[in-house]
Amino acid sequence: METSAGAHEGESPSDRERVLKRGRSRTVLLAMENGRDVVLKRFHHPSPLKRWRDGWRARTELRALERLERHGVRVPHPLGIVRTPSGPEVRMEAVPGATSLEALLTGASTRALDWERFLPRLGDFLARLYRAPIDHTDLHPGNVLVDAEDQPWLIDFHAARLRRGAGGAERWTRDLVRAAAFAREALSARQRLRFTAAWRRALPARLQLPALDELEQRARLERRAAVESGSGRWLRTSSRCLAERQRLEARWPPRPAADELPTFQLASPLPEARARWRSAARCVEHGIPVAVPLLLEADAHGARATYADRAACTVRCDAPEGAGPVALGHVLGLLHDRGLDVPGLAPEALRPSGLLDPPLELRPLDPRTARGRFRGLAAASAPGFRAAYLAAFDDRPAERERVAALTR
Repeated sequence: METSAGAHEGESPSDRERVLKRGRSRTVLLAMENGRDVVLKRFHHPSPLKRWRDGWRARTELRALERLERHGVRVPHPLGIVRTPSGPEVRMEAVPGATSLEALLTGASTRALDWERFLPRLGDFLARLYRAPIDHTDLHPGNVLVDAEDQPWLIDFHAARLRRGAGGAERWTRDLVRAAAFAREALSARQRLRFTAAWRRALPARLQLPALDELEQRARLERRAAVESGSGRWLRTSSRCLAERQRLEARWPPRPAADELPTFQLASPLPEARARWRSAARCVEHGIPVAVPLLLEADAHGARATYADRAACTVRCDAPEGAGPVALGHVLGLLHDRGLDVPGLAPEALRPSGLLDPPLELRPLDPRTARGRFRGLAAASAPGFRAAYLAAFDDRPAERERVAALTR
């Protein structure tokens, strides 16, 4: 169903629409129509060569919503496609009381959620999704909504494709690893186990899926790769950043007004400024207590970056007060749990607040040299360092024993 629409006479789109999410090629808005909330997903690719596919993307999303709804999967009820001067838009009913799973996992939402009850429900929901003939292709917490009754819903099907056949264990494992990767930095191992157990129960019994330890290792690598590949979003207009010429303004994570934040500035050549900005952004995404990127401005003389001297509001990155051995152990533990390392990290790399200064470089952690990271580091023998380091890892005995060897 396609119709044409424009702004009502005497009324601008901003009078009746609120932006929920804006990217280079898609914008999601919330509007009130006939007394009900309606979500408008507008397609507007910036490239003239690719803009012709906007209509196809909109139709793909509409068909996917219609098929999944017929199969009993919780997706927003589709209302059709409307042609607007800005591009085609898919209209759908708003999910009541919706909060994105990403906002709940990162702590960007203050809403309380009973994770012990919700996670098995989510695992069952996602596993049962595969009984429907649609592959989502971009499954992540930002595309899962939680309604007012703590029920999960799935959104964002512009790149969905029709599935032929049930698929083998490798495809199921891939998506299970991806789901575990997004959850592992926000939830405890015990909570994640409830999710994976529910997922497994809803899958066909014939499938042989990896054991929990193997799943955790694969999820660690998957998460690191996802954050690294997505860090470019912090250098262009996206859900993470607003880019205008020689200016980058961070859009994420949500924060209070700028005058409520303690901030500081770093001046440097532009390549160094961009490298530190991107490394700090990766730390924020991983929930590592780092000075949070706010603004980067460049001119002919170099660049000036503004950072917040306070940790982002992620669930598991509360930083100890001050920059002593406990804070250093905490930061090192989180880095190593994420499979990352900052070359030459020493106590002076922490700010007085206990946050990591924006690092010039982040490297993959080499397990063969991890033990050597503590040789010659005086803080490693200080009271509280080892306990803070170990606290960053899961509390499963096998995992604790593996990482405890690094500090001996």
